[in-house]
Amino acid sequence: MLAEWPKAVAPEPSNDKLLADFPLIMDVIRATRNLRLENKVPPKTVIHDATFTVGNKLELFQSQKVTISGLAQLDSGSMVFQNAPTEKPITAGSTVINGIEITIPLANLVDEDAERGRLQKELEEAESQIARLENLLASDFAKKAPAPVVDKERQKLTAFKETVEKLKAQLK
Repeated sequence: MLAEWPKAVAPEPSNDKLLADFPLIMDVIRATRNLRLENKVPPKTVIHDATFTVGNKLELFQSQKVTISGLAQLDSGSMVFQNAPTEKPITAGSTVINGIEITIPLANLVDEDAERGRLQKELEEAESQIARLENLLASDFAKKAPAPVVDKERQKLTAFKETVEKLKAQLK
């Protein structure tokens, strides 16, 4: 078999600024995916009207619109990048990562009654765990068990209390 010897080509110029800013784009994509998970949006569902408040990085985000929309399952035609925040819809999920606010509307994506029932069930479970741990820590266990074991149970109690507060906030 005969083939021509490969010819050297000039390397493409690197875009150092884009390479430096790309971790921010990755963080925003990750945060958007986490926001979808937290709000139980099915993975294959394309989200319309996602809003990103990006401050002075508007040009960067506009140039990466296709990447963000493809990796976060967003409709690129209805994505909005803006400098300053605007009023959010009542049924919207939002998060902030590295100064970038991400807002996705949830009105038609989540069955509110099913979600409220699921949250209520999680709340009841967390409250029962709190009661169990408080009883355990009030018993002789706290006096007889090794300190690291007792500390671990106290940490679990604190975590469950934080979970209850988050769930109550979500139910409102």
